Amino acid sequence: MSLRKIPTLRIGNLEANIPIIQGGMGVGISLSSLASAVANEGGIGVIATAGIGQFEPDWYTKYKEANKRALRREIRKARAKTSGIIGVNIMVALSDFDDLVQCAVDEGVNVLFLGAGLPIGLPKTLPLDRLGETIQSSTRCCGCRGPISWGAPRFQKRADQ
Repeated sequence: MSLRKIPTLRIGNLEANIPIIQGGMGVGISLSSLASAVANEGGIGVIATAGIGQFEPDWYTKYKEANKRALRREIRKARAKTSGIIGVNIMVALSDFDDLVQCAVDEGVNVLFLGAGLPIGLPKTLPLDRLGETIQSSTRCCGCRGPISWGAPRFQKRADQ
């Protein structure tokens, strides 16, 4: 029986040892524990932002602040558990999209996954050179037929193969 090594996944200047991107499942599923576990195994761990602040005490009165605070905490917890690749999944349709993008970039995540709408505008305080790797999952973007990436993903053989 022949054992083949699977190729690495390259997205821009990032390289995941195994070509797995964990799904960004919102409402408290894809948080720091799952994302860091995936990243520790060589994949890309993802923290989802949909409903991320739901357990904060001020969720019902100041949900934008609660979401930013919870996202910042989850990114920092993931970073404390891994040196692997950590991404954040942010739905463009969220009313606090700009705040969450700014927070994720300020916290230094490796990649942003943007879906559920077209990101036709980014926060004015966020210069494009700070974005790092960003993947837009809408098939309507630019008339293409699938996900696009700024820093296109491509499979590449490892040096030890």
